[in-house]
Amino acid sequence: MKKLITIFVALIATFAVMAQGTFPVSPGYGSGVEATFRQRVIDSGGTSYPNIAPHIFSEQHSYGLLPIFQMIPAATEDSVLFAQYPTDGSGDMMVVNAGTKFVTNSDGLLEEIAANIAAIDYTNGTPSVKLNEANTNLLEYPLSFDNAYWTKSGATVTGGHSSPSVTYPTDAYLFTATAGGGSIKLTTPLASAAYNNSWYVKRATGTGVVSLVDASDTDIEIAVTGGWQRFDANATGTQCGLKLATSGDAVYIAFAQTSAKTYAPTFTYSGTEGATSSMLADAITGGGDAATFASVNASGVLYAEIAFSSAESGHYITLSDRVNDRIVIGTEGDANTIRVYVVVGGAVQATLGHVVADITVIHKIAARWDTNDFSLWIDGIKQDTDSSGSVFPALELNELALDNAANAAFFYGNTKQVAVYNYLDDSQMSELTTP
Repeated sequence: MKKLITIFVALIATFAVMAQGTFPVSPGYGSGVEATFRQRVIDSGGTSYPNIAPHIFSEQHSYGLLPIFQMIPAATEDSVLFAQYPTDGSGDMMVVNAGTKFVTNSDGLLEEIAANIAAIDYTNGTPSVKLNEANTNLLEYPLSFDNAYWTKSGATVTGGHSSPSVTYPTDAYLFTATAGGGSIKLTTPLASAAYNNSWYVKRATGTGVVSLVDASDTDIEIAVTGGWQRFDANATGTQCGLKLATSGDAVYIAFAQTSAKTYAPTFTYSGTEGATSSMLADAITGGGDAATFASVNASGVLYAEIAFSSAESGHYITLSDRVNDRIVIGTEGDANTIRVYVVVGGAVQATLGHVVADITVIHKIAARWDTNDFSLWIDGIKQDTDSSGSVFPALELNELALDNAANAAFFYGNTKQVAVYNYLDDSQMSELTTP
């Protein structure tokens, strides 16, 4: 009898949820989709990574959010980033990054990956595809802090310690203050310019203040703990370094970088010291075809769960014909402004925009289109609308790409998901984009 009562109560709860217009999440649905996907990856000779795709599939399915195209970072092979939908593989995306680069793997460690492999990165704990713009690490000895390239003042360094990398596992140094204000800095300063300085740091002993020395030779206090963290600072000047306020305190240090950027790019290292190291830019294009997107020319939704590398204008994600027709999500105009454009036959039909607090953190963004019905949704809220404009001819849209639809103005940042849906109502749009 107790078991029957329990079942009855569960059924009542289920009906109550259904009455609100949603359906209970079924973990089995997502697991089934993921199992089919993984088998395709295995058959293709690809590599799968730990991911949260089954949960996303199940949650979206419970709200009737069924994509016609979807890429959640989960598997790669040479020059390919696998998409979960369409299930036949026609949505798989093309990856171009001609050089090796580093990612933070699922164990939280820096790992070097081969050229033309999508950078599935776990910096924030869950996977995202990290697309990097070209970068040069201007430090010629970013690993060897005992080299004369670095001046130690009131401090010592000793090498051979465990690092936050599986590629260079013993390349951390113990940096110890022998006097208050002990420091490590560049012996020969760089040419004066705007730089981002970054270091990996972990507390060894002591509780005193630890500071990152920015390019202007200013001490920026950092909150060092017993775990590896990356710290960075922007400034104009010539210097790079670290400082310990208290004599006897010690921290582990690794993988220094100075870049001519306003943010901390992926750590860049060629494998040889004594010269600067450069990284080539990433590009991901080629998702889907005309058949994939046949149902969304007249109306549909382009969705992206992304964080831009910087507030710099001119980086895009598009669904297009690669010529005159496209839906665009990107950055343009004022800092931290997310823009949406709908362009048909080369003529702009709708322009939407919204300023967010910080474009470099993850936002859930969706652009919806229909005849005389365009809207931009960000993090669960309809932020902008346009009630006048036409849409696309049949079978026009044929490719999803992380660029401006012309092999330029590439998206750089972290992508947790991109997807395309048939037209969704306001309730579904809210569910899709709510954090």
